[in-house]
Amino acid sequence: MKNFILAFIGCFAFASGVAQAQVMVGSNSIPQAFSLLELDASTVKGGLRLPQLTTTERDALTGVTGNITTAPGLTIYNTTTSLIEYWDGIRWTHHSTGMSTFTAVNGTNADCDMGTSSFVKIIGTTAGFSISGVAGGYDGRIITLYNSTANNMTILNDATSIEANRILTLTGIDLYTTAAGTITLQYDAESARWIIIASQL
Repeated sequence: MKNFILAFIGCFAFASGVAQAQVMVGSNSIPQAFSLLELDASTVKGGLRLPQLTTTERDALTGVTGNITTAPGLTIYNTTTSLIEYWDGIRWTHHSTGMSTFTAVNGTNADCDMGTSSFVKIIGTTAGFSISGVAGGYDGRIITLYNSTANNMTILNDATSIEANRILTLTGIDLYTTAAGTITLQYDAESARWIIIASQL
């Protein structure tokens, strides 16, 4: 009889655990049927804060480095790039969105800090100008540069900026664009360079 009672209690505890597989944080409300986890801010105002890791700390995570693909969907906030990033099973990636502006100067613009937007409108010049490098590159990042000035823009091939910010035109020579031209770059961490993947000259 004692064993029967213990078995019954064990089954009840297991069933209760299954029933509580859905969790509500912030209130005693029952989560929606489709939710494993819900956060209720109706009483206490706040949000979800993801783990805060630098790029170095992120890259040291066990199970998501090199070609190991055991943690797809793992999500963090990268304090180095100021972006929410996730492991897609092959690499760390993110969805950068929005548009920003970059004020270029006449002549050469080296190691340009254009923020984290995926579309950058270039303004500010009164004569022809060049861009030799973009700061903030990390594997897979894509950025489009839109020359909204009335002057020609030159993309310098593998020159002037520090090596990790440089751009490869893949032709071995500089690339020239007219006013209203666009250049799309993608960063390749292996070669530590931006690669031109599209252009409208």
